[in-house]
Amino acid sequence: MGPIIMTGIFTITAAFVPKGLPQMILAIASRFSINMSYTAAVQWSTELVPTGARASGLSLVHVSGYVGNMLSPLIVYSVNNRHDK
Repeated sequence: MGPIIMTGIFTITAAFVPKGLPQMILAIASRFSINMSYTAAVQWSTELVPTGARASGLSLVHVSGYVGNMLSPLIVYSVNNRHDK
């Protein structure tokens, strides 16, 4: 079973368990499995870039991931604090 599927299962299950330790354990497991899939995707994406441009391509992939990681809390915050509720 792939890490993306595991992440989905952990996240959906965490939505229906009581708050507290069980939900926290599922959230941590979800974060761990999404980190596994991100690492695998970054390693795999270097194989798509030609050898001559591999270092630049890998840098672009890493920077894109870091920018997405920085912006994701802002996106979640803006969705949670909409004025049209």
